[in-house]
Parts: sequence; structure tokens; C-alpha cells
Amino acid sequence: MKPLRLPCAILIVYLISLAYWVILSTKSFSADIIGYKDLGYIFYHQGLTGYLTTGLHREPLYPLFCALAMRIEDISKFSFTQIMAGFSVLILMATQVLTYSILRKLQIRTWICSLTLLYLAISPVITNSAFHILPFCEIITYPLILAAIIAGYTGWEAIKQNDQNKAFCYGAFTGILFATITFVKAAFECISPVYMLFFLMASLKRNSSRRSLVCFLAAAAVLFYSPVVGYKCLNKIYNGNFAIADRGPNTIYGNVAHRTSPLSFRGYLADLTSVAGDDVCAKYFSAKECSFWSFHKSDELGANKSGEFFNRGLPAQAVTDKLLRLSKDLAWTHLPQYILLTATESLRGLFWEGTTDLISFHLIMAVITCIVLLYCGFTWGYLPDLMRQVQIIIFSFIFFYSFFDILPRHILPIVPLYLISLGYCLDSLMPLPSKY
Repeated sequence: MKPLRLPCAILIVYLISLAYWVILSTKSFSADIIGYKDLGYIFYHQGLTGYLTTGLHREPLYPLFCALAMRIEDISKFSFTQIMAGFSVLILMATQVLTYSILRKLQIRTWICSLTLLYLAISPVITNSAFHILPFCEIITYPLILAAIIAGYTGWEAIKQNDQNKAFCYGAFTGILFATITFVKAAFECISPVYMLFFLMASLKRNSSRRSLVCFLAAAAVLFYSPVVGYKCLNKIYNGNFAIADRGPNTIYGNVAHRTSPLSFRGYLADLTSVAGDDVCAKYFSAKECSFWSFHKSDELGANKSGEFFNRGLPAQAVTDKLLRLSKDLAWTHLPQYILLTATESLRGLFWEGTTDLISFHLIMAVITCIVLLYCGFTWGYLPDLMRQVQIIIFSFIFFYSFFDILPRHILPIVPLYLISLGYCLDSLMPLPSKY
């Protein structure tokens, strides 16, 4: 195995990034976002049993992270916020290293790698997610998704080489990593199987070794579903909900009811404009028209309907079943409108670098991202296997999240993948072959 030789330009970017992040970590910082610190407190003092018995909560990994910070705070002289800031620096360092690893496997030019990594370091959305006064739990997903793609790609190479032992090992790594991601963002319970399906379809198409494929998929499936289903069973036992997080059925129903409500052409234009941000919508429509398309409306519809069922004395699982059944009926009854508004919602996934002015840098980045994704789609047959895996995660992520309200923070997990795609496309458009 050849030793990894780190180009000087990449090392300089690493050092600049680290210095920048350390400076940001000393600024105003609070990790108490949307009750996560309170959930961490439950984890720290009552353990997993207490976390489960006090009700169906959010995904458990970030609260566990907060509990770890509290433990370190108790045995050290550092405060909770300092520890969380330190964690953010370490996570971003791992993200940058893993991003470079993928870029290197794609044989991207060093100067493009340097620009990509430097932008990752200074990107407003990345730094805000890590060091803003309200840091987001999604930051944990950055290195996990990148590591899962690397493990999956290495497993794919083992499948092509008919190396069953290696395929089994990397299938296990892939399954564990996707299970871990699911404990941060429950949507990956749906996204991960799509990623696995890619292996099955690609392997059958290339007539790769069936045994190595079975080894990979079996290990990945067991190591993914065992912890995920096990955790859902624990929730069922302790609080009556066979689920990972507390937002599923309510959120699904609220969004379906929202998108199947009476719609005028002007109302649709307001929704389409709001994709670029509330400020953009406010330029052309009234505050009432714009606010109708905010996530608050769907949250209100979902909460009201679930509250109505609970007031009838129905158990939690019965409420879940009724909400899902109503959602299916509403979507089917208004299918064309539901598909249109769901497709419109998916466009929010392009606005990952914020949403402000119509002529802002954020809109420019959204347009560039759209062009990059279209380029990858039209050149799918020529993409390297690793790049296809990156695109599978991006498109399946946007697809599944489009059934809900896509907020800027929801796009965070795939931002490093967007940057990798930007770097790949820039390199592909250059006239000379990639060199290291």
C-alpha cells in the first residue's frame, strides 16, 4: 500500500482551516438548541432507560453527544459550551480529511481540492452549523456520511474483485455507519436502503460476483437494521411508539394536508418564490401569502390532528396508524397537486448556502448547484462509481426530504457532497487530465 503523500497546498489549507475554526470556537456559543441540551441532561442522569420512558424524543445520538460533554465538564475545568465547541472543531477536521480522501479517489487536481477544502472551511453555512449561537445537530452527520460512502465504495471494489471477506467487512462498516447516521437523522432509515439498492442493481448489470455481493449486502443489512429496529422496539416497549423520533406521522400528515388544501395560481407562485427564501417571497407577495407556505402551517395542521385523536383517548400507535392512513387518502385524492407541490419543495434543497436576496451569492450558489446536478445526471453513464454513490445519496436525500418541509438546516448533511460534486465538475471541464 502506497503511503499517503499530502501535497503542501492541502497541508496549508488544513492549517488555515484549523486556525480559523479555533478562532470561531472562542466566540459566543450555545449548544442549547431546541431542547437538545435538556435531552442530553436526561441521558446523562437517567441513562437510556430514562430517555425512553420520558417519552418519544428526537433521535438519540446528539443528546448522547451532549451527555458526553456534560460528563467531561464534570471531570474537567472546561465548560459545556467550550467542550461542544471543541467537538465541532474535531468534527470539521474529520470532515475535511474525509472530503479530501474522496476527492483524491476521484483523482481531482490538487488545486481544485485545495479550493474545495478551503471553501468547506469558510462556508457560512458550515461554520454557522458548527459555531453559531445555535449550532445544529446535523454537524455530526458530515463525517459519518463521508465515511459511509468511502466504506461503501471500498466494498464495491471488493465486490468487483470477488473478495468475499473484504466485501463482508466493508458491508458491515457501511451498515454500522448508516445506522449511526439514522440515529442523528431518522430519514436515513429510508435513504440507506436506496443506497444499498444501488449495489444490487449495479452488480447485476455488471454481472459481478454474486457471492461477494451477498456478503456485502447481508453484512450491511444486519448491521443496519439490527440497531435501528432494536431501538424502535425499545421505544415501543417503553413509550408505545415503534419509531426512532417524535416527528414522523405528525409531520407527514401536516405536510400532506398543507399541500392538498385549496390552491390558486397566485398561491402556487407564492410557494415557488418562497423556495428562494422568505425575503424573496416578500418582494412580490403579501406577508400572509408567504407565511402560508412556512413550515409553521404544516406543523400546526399535524399537531391539531394528532391532538384531536389523543383527546379521544387513542393509544400512540393507533394515532400513528390513523395519521398515516389519512395522509395516504389525502395525497391520493389530490395526487396531481400533491406531486406538483412536493416537486416544488424539492427545489429548496438547492438553496444550501442560505436564502436572502434574489441577486445574492446564495442564489448564485443554488444555480451553480442545479447545473452541477444536471451535469451529473446527463453524464451518469460516464461518472466514476464513487461519484455515482455521492449522487445517489444527494438525490435520494432530496427526494425523501421533499415529502416534508425542507428547511436550510435540513440540507446540511449533504453540503460536503455538494462541494465534492462542484469540485468534480470543475475538474471534468478542464482540458487536461487530472494529476497529483
